[in-house]
Amino acid sequence: MASAPKLVNVDRSRQSPLTPELKEFIDRAIVPALVKQYLAEDVLANDREDAAHSHSRTAAPGLEIVRP
Repeated sequence: MASAPKLVNVDRSRQSPLTPELKEFIDRAIVPALVKQYLAEDVLANDREDAAHSHSRTAAPGLEIVRP
């Protein structure tokens, strides 16, 4: 499987404190986990926003819908 293209320009004049193995681990394990968490939180926020908007609509005037 082909590796993903590098998206960050690296200043080659400075020595990185990260080993190549650690960089690879970050790219393969930590970054995907962070992206997954970010997307999950974004979906949750959208669900909450949708739920907030659905409370403003009622079936009949004066009828309040109570949700747990």
